[in-house]
Amino acid sequence: MKKREEIFMLKINLGGTCGNSKWRNELIEKLNKKIEYRNPVVKNGTWKYNKTIKLKKENDMRECDYLVYVITPRQKGFSSIASAVDYSNKVPKKVIFCILKEYENEKNCMQFNDFCIMFHDCNIWCISSIL
Repeated sequence: MKKREEIFMLKINLGGTCGNSKWRNELIEKLNKKIEYRNPVVKNGTWKYNKTIKLKKENDMRECDYLVYVITPRQKGFSSIASAVDYSNKVPKKVIFCILKEYENEKNCMQFNDFCIMFHDCNIWCISSIL
């Protein structure tokens, strides 16, 4: 098996909104075959954070060329946003923050725009579409 570097493959982390959001499936279908991805969604929907999981996540993230965080109004918790902020400080050139406008509603509009302004001010890519 060839190493990823030998065939110029990119690897991205698909962080962001989980739950009933289908953005990952839509994006994965459109990815070029030379883009490998890490889907951090747990199968049973139960996510627990401990030292072992933290070390594995750090290793997985280190292996990725880009850390994509897609946020939609279906976002229920704060872990994805906290992770995006954490990694934007650790490796700002690897972070891409996306707020999907097609899923946006008036309630969340200002909060999402504020995040984009904050990330933009820190020289983090902030986009509004994954397609």
